[in-house]
Amino acid sequence: INKESEDKFSKGEAAFSFNGSWAVNVYNQLNPELNYAFFSLPRVSEKYPVRIWGGAGSAFMVNAASPKKEEVIDFLNWLTSKKQQVYLVKETNNLPAIKECDNALPEILAPLSEHFDMLTHPNTWPRNENSRVIEVLNKGLQQIVMGIKTPEEVASEAQRVKERVMRR
Repeated sequence: INKESEDKFSKGEAAFSFNGSWAVNVYNQLNPELNYAFFSLPRVSEKYPVRIWGGAGSAFMVNAASPKKEEVIDFLNWLTSKKQQVYLVKETNNLPAIKECDNALPEILAPLSEHFDMLTHPNTWPRNENSRVIEVLNKGLQQIVMGIKTPEEVASEAQRVKERVMRR
């Protein structure tokens, strides 16, 4: 569904798309002339802040028992150094792994750096929703954007899956 949504957005058949920084390269490939920008979700309540999913989705792991542990650590230190991250930002149009590279961000990605304090991710939460329910909600959001389902249909489907999961 996400690939279809990206395709429709890049062709001007959709007004907006739920996507992250990785979309820069997708849209450059699908339509290099596409004129778009990232924006934060609007605040719907003074009581609750806006939270944006992202930022903590990947991490490097080093096996403490590996005979190559020191070499791996040296490599990761090199890879995440400011010099290397600035190079990667410029060459890949991806967000850096460290914060000190804001002035190296391409124009299309620069506004995203203003919202890093709004990031949230399940890896940072004390409890998480069941993955089957999350899958229904994620797919459902894309289906709503594409006009395939209504919000009520997605909510009903998510409720059915949640009830099924809770009975287990």
